[in-house]
Amino acid sequence: MPVQLRPINRGDLGGVAEFMHRQMDSSVPTAEWERLMKTPWGEEGPNSGFMLVEGDAVVGAYLAFYCERPWAAPLRICNLGTWCVAPRHRLHSLRLLRALLDQEGYLFTDLTPDETVIAVNRRLGFSWLPGPAALVPPLPWPAGRAGGSAISFDPEAVEAALSGPDLAAYRDHAGCEAVVQAALTEGDERCHIVLRLERRLGMPVAILLHVSNPRLYLRLAGAFGRRLLRRHAAVAQLAERAILPQPPRPAKRVRAPRRMLLAPNGIPERMDYLYSELARLRW
Repeated sequence: MPVQLRPINRGDLGGVAEFMHRQMDSSVPTAEWERLMKTPWGEEGPNSGFMLVEGDAVVGAYLAFYCERPWAAPLRICNLGTWCVAPRHRLHSLRLLRALLDQEGYLFTDLTPDETVIAVNRRLGFSWLPGPAALVPPLPWPAGRAGGSAISFDPEAVEAALSGPDLAAYRDHAGCEAVVQAALTEGDERCHIVLRLERRLGMPVAILLHVSNPRLYLRLAGAFGRRLLRRHAAVAQLAERAILPQPPRPAKRVRAPRRMLLAPNGIPERMDYLYSELARLRW
């Protein structure tokens, strides 16, 4: 029976979720896989990725998350997600990736590639996002830096502090359990921060996914780090160059997580990891 390539549409999510639970990670319930694909920001793209089908059975899938981001100019982004093909159909794996990359007008990111995927991506022209990263400890900062400012994690306070694109991004990710959102305010300035908590060397670290106002963040980084320590036990913040070109000080230079992109018009000076699997899936 021939293996067919199809886009993943709304009605396919249940079958793809069951396949992912069975073949990719059985510790993630089928309902969680389906919830992952039902993004709270609505249907921004033409599909939820592509799938391989043999008869009525899903035998492979490559998930994708779409958005438009105002990095330098409005950019249409396709964030590549989980890629899984049943063992006896692995020869068809590249059909999924090529179908995604054949979609015109997108910048493609792969934010969590494994060794096998890295090799494939390199052959297809993907580049590394710039590194290194900065590991920022919650050390005391110069006195007076937090005067007249506020740091909010409470959802109502964060929503009240933000406006425009920051407020839209906050609302789009309000249902994403994998991330923590915060707002920094000082005078008329606002900064929307989105992060995820991961364990590094057995300790919780805050991975910054989005910093909307780097200058304000840099002024309040110490106070923010101390609040993270008290509220979430995060012993440090990890700021990647793609998210924060100028890291706060003091900070330790460390190797950045391996992230890749395929950008026909070059790598943007600044970007973020919103509207991606990093914002949707906890591991």
